[in-house]
Amino acid sequence: MNCYPIYYLRKAEGNRPQLWKVDAEGTWGLTPLHTAKAFPTTPDRQIWDINAESGWRKEQFVEPKLAPGQFYQRIARPFAFDSAFGCPLTEADHRYIAEAVGQLEVFCRDLDAICRTVHPAKENYSAFGHDIRNLLILACTEIEAHWKGILRLNGRKGKSTTDYVALLPIMKLNDYELRFNRYSWLGQFSPFQNWGNKETATADLLWYAAYNGVKHNREQEFHSASLEQAFNAVAACAILLVAQFGLQGLGYIDQTQIGLLSNFGFTELPQWDLEDHYIDWFSESEGEFQAVEYPW
Repeated sequence: MNCYPIYYLRKAEGNRPQLWKVDAEGTWGLTPLHTAKAFPTTPDRQIWDINAESGWRKEQFVEPKLAPGQFYQRIARPFAFDSAFGCPLTEADHRYIAEAVGQLEVFCRDLDAICRTVHPAKENYSAFGHDIRNLLILACTEIEAHWKGILRLNGRKGKSTTDYVALLPIMKLNDYELRFNRYSWLGQFSPFQNWGNKETATADLLWYAAYNGVKHNREQEFHSASLEQAFNAVAACAILLVAQFGLQGLGYIDQTQIGLLSNFGFTELPQWDLEDHYIDWFSESEGEFQAVEYPW
């Protein structure tokens, strides 16, 4: 027995996708406009009959993973009928972003202060010292807070990288790449690039392994807290804010750049399949977005 309604998205080349709904009464083609206008068909003419008559290919239709109006908290995705990338924000999210942006601004300020003493060049990547160590520890502590919060809001607990690494595929963290605009000659940073193996989840993040080592054994691991790893940790903080909230996580509001976004240039962002998109409502009368837990 079918569990209605069933939704499909049709890929429209060069245009916004089309949303189709199948229920017990028939197939409804919904326009990609926020009008809630529907075009009903008869019960015996379902979506694949329309597809065959129209000449559309079956592979143009995909079943979205979420129903219209559903989203995963603090996991950014594209919206099917909007150019935005992010997730719906609650009042708690706005407060969280303000606090996280304030913390990242402190990291950028401290990194700039370090770079006035140790010139940011690849030849100096191995430089280490107390200020660099402190920055690395604080940045990684902030990253852990992000990881734990995302897991908690989606029904899981996290205590170590063997738990946190589960976020990699659902947020595509390894597909993010950025540069520090003030230090553009350093090239791009992709701090999550080699992550993914649960068995080596700490060792594969060199900057996190350095933090873990110097936090517990400064005497033997002091040199691990290097300038390079501090850059990677700050980059990871910026990436996690965007991976949770989109560019609004760095202060991009109403087409206006404020706050942190000017510090970072994102050179690579994840590409998402249509079935992973959040489907925004067609009209305000249909309801607000509803958070659901990620189905691990």
